Amino acid sequence: MTTNDSSPASRPGLLQNWQWRTALLIGLAALVACAIVHHPKTGWNVNTRLNLVFAIVDQQTFAIDDYHELEPYATGDKAFYEGHYYCDKIIGLSLLAVPPYAALRMVGWSPTFQQANYALRLLAVSIPGAIVAALMWLLMVRLGAAPRRALFAVAAAFFGTMLFGYSTVFYPYLPGIASAMAALWMILFPRARRLTVRNSFAIGLLCGFAMLCDLTFGLLIVGIGVVFLIRLLDQAALFGVRAFADMRGMSSPKNTALKILAAGIIGGILPLAVFVLYSISIFGSPTIPYAYEVSDRFREGMQAGLMGVTTPRLAPLWFITLHPFRGLFFWSPILLLAAGGSIMQTRSSGRRRIIGWLGLWCLVSYLLFNAGYYMWWSGWSMGSRLLLPMLAVTPLGLAEWCRRDRAKGLWWTILVIGTISILLSAPLSLIDPQIPQGNDDEVLAETTFATDLEIPQFVYLQVFYNGEILKHPEVWIARGNRGLFLGGLLIVIGLFAAAVFWTPPKHLPFERLELPSKSLDGSAGPAPQPIR
Repeated sequence: MTTNDSSPASRPGLLQNWQWRTALLIGLAALVACAIVHHPKTGWNVNTRLNLVFAIVDQQTFAIDDYHELEPYATGDKAFYEGHYYCDKIIGLSLLAVPPYAALRMVGWSPTFQQANYALRLLAVSIPGAIVAALMWLLMVRLGAAPRRALFAVAAAFFGTMLFGYSTVFYPYLPGIASAMAALWMILFPRARRLTVRNSFAIGLLCGFAMLCDLTFGLLIVGIGVVFLIRLLDQAALFGVRAFADMRGMSSPKNTALKILAAGIIGGILPLAVFVLYSISIFGSPTIPYAYEVSDRFREGMQAGLMGVTTPRLAPLWFITLHPFRGLFFWSPILLLAAGGSIMQTRSSGRRRIIGWLGLWCLVSYLLFNAGYYMWWSGWSMGSRLLLPMLAVTPLGLAEWCRRDRAKGLWWTILVIGTISILLSAPLSLIDPQIPQGNDDEVLAETTFATDLEIPQFVYLQVFYNGEILKHPEVWIARGNRGLFLGGLLIVIGLFAAAVFWTPPKHLPFERLELPSKSLDGSAGPAPQPIR
């Protein structure tokens, strides 16, 4: 295959090296930031997932009988069947943590509960969180964002939203988001410049694992699945679909396209088959543990509608968007800009347009899903955590605000709004993402526009900004070691500074060979070359 000698890609190695180096620096900065944070107050949701890990490795059973009532392992999130207690969650995160925990036990480590909590969270949640930050930058730049501007956009989208907070607790969202983003990357920018049987299988595995982390990823995976089908139809030249601007070479034969599709489906089924076998081994039939939930309220709530989701209500929609109780856009106004950027992307072409529509799909569908869920407030949380899967895609709309062909006012806007988002959200993540809800379940379940709800986050902001947090090391960073936290903070700042220093301010490091009739940036590109 030939390339245009005048393109950046004709200079092998140099540009590609700094591209991945910058992504690595971003990932390391995010990982260090997560590593210097520790939340000893785990809560029911975390404990039930950890208990399953301990039961599998230490007792070779799925039952959590020896843990569910024992402090600090105790949890009210559990299922009961034929005399035994089980984790009531889908098992992706627990399975991800089993290999590192088993390896640590094999070398003779006998951790306390807090030590195991920290180590497993860091390995199974924080590392995927770092991957999310790195992939977000790579995707933004490939969508046309100026590389240095994209660095700030990623910092705002990570530290100014729930992404940072839920990278520091043993929850399944960041592993699921990382898997979904990796699948999207492989669809949009496949290494072979097209879908193959091998990468299609990998895409399916990643999407299936995201679902194995939490069933709320279903809406996101549906959207990614549609993008996969559009790409495949484009590649196979079927039904006149021509959605991607970077397709080059000859079309794939129809029988090859069917093999690619089958590989993706099989890959997606395998992780879910693991959960089916798990549930059959316990309950005798394919089911979700919520069907045997100990709590009557949780069990009955999940039986309403489709797994607890009924018709969306306007009052919860208000409280999860603009109201400070759980308002996504109140605590993370940077996401309002991201939504606007997604709209701008839909008016473009190629991959930018695809990402724009996918971002809007995630934003709208997850808001409606959350507004219809029986426990729309998400329990103890810094925000409406059921919206977290949308953060795999919707923040990519910020790429439009970081383009150099846009008005300078857009860039200054993202600087201001991004800073506000960090100042609002980061303190909550540092103190405790699992903030008590501050209101009775009954009041929240029957809430209307006129309901006067307590805002517990305001207390946390006050504690943080008046310095009182320094008096309470048991609830915060680096297990009470202030010097370790400040040292880690300097490392995070230094890594971002290095990324800025080593990243070219304007140049896009990526090959932009596209069809002459429809290129990614709207300009004419070189003609496609046949595959030899």
